[in-house]
Amino acid sequence: MDIVNINKSLVAFLANGGKDVKGILAVYDEKAYKAGVETPTFYKVPASMTVEVDDIVVVSTSPQKRFGFTTNKVVKTGVSPDFNSTATVDWIAGCVNTKAYEDCIAFEEIVINKFKQAEQKQMEEKARKMMESVMGEAMNDLPKLPSS
Repeated sequence: MDIVNINKSLVAFLANGGKDVKGILAVYDEKAYKAGVETPTFYKVPASMTVEVDDIVVVSTSPQKRFGFTTNKVVKTGVSPDFNSTATVDWIAGCVNTKAYEDCIAFEEIVINKFKQAEQKQMEEKARKMMESVMGEAMNDLPKLPSS
């Protein structure tokens, strides 16, 4: 490897003794990766960013697609760069906080269930009032359910 021919997208790994940048491998399609169809892509990550295997990360893509970003799933961390590679290595834009998303979904499910309960109670009350208005005093003459 000649210093003149080094892949410029990898020089960040050399700055400050290599302490500022770490490498990861991530995939766009986990099923294709597990089937051996997709090869993971190597990305740069600031060393200060916590990235673990199975994290969802935001990565750059063609500027004409999806605002220039898409998501990948991390399959390996602590990967050393191949300084002989000519492929451009992009930065991770960030991690997706899936825990916060899952918390929002759980919150919504609780609220929806509470709403359904209130809706059911309102329908029962409305039906009872309708029955009382139609039957009047005859409501008192309805048979009681025998106890067992």
